[in-house]
Amino acid sequence: MINFLPEQIREGLIYSKRNRRIVNYLGFQITLALLILLSFLIANFYLASNNQFFITQKEKSQQVIDSYGDLLHDAKKLEERISSIEKIKKDYDYWTKFNYALDYLTPESVFLGTVEKQDSVIKMSGYARTKKDAVDFLDLLKVSKLFSSTNVESIKTVDHPSNPNSGVKVENFNFTLRLTEGALR
Repeated sequence: MINFLPEQIREGLIYSKRNRRIVNYLGFQITLALLILLSFLIANFYLASNNQFFITQKEKSQQVIDSYGDLLHDAKKLEERISSIEKIKKDYDYWTKFNYALDYLTPESVFLGTVEKQDSVIKMSGYARTKKDAVDFLDLLKVSKLFSSTNVESIKTVDHPSNPNSGVKVENFNFTLRLTEGALR
């Protein structure tokens, strides 16, 4: 190939081709760096907007939790009240059955004064017309399935409690009875 260009221009062209490659290479590197920087900026913007979204969601969730926290506290109080009511109802049912059974077992000649329950022990006191009536009542309690054991604490003759000056005597009795497990179910 014949080149008619002067030597100086020829060298300038070779030099400019080399520079063009370098400039193209550097331009590619700068473009690549700008694209990477741009992608980091976009990612940062995206994460920042998502972060704000999550912060807002967290605040809303906290508000919901706070409102439900009050409801949970109220629900716990309500459960405690329901438990108390169920216990009262259970005691009421128990004493209703107990009083019905005791009313059925108590003869007309016997008047019950007090009936106290401590665990499974019943302490009972009252009055009977005669000592035989008090003993017969105790025998009725013994044969019933309501009590597993019966004990006489005392039977003594006293003045009638409603009219002590009348001269009428009655028998004051005190019994200790042990309830049969599950008798009133």
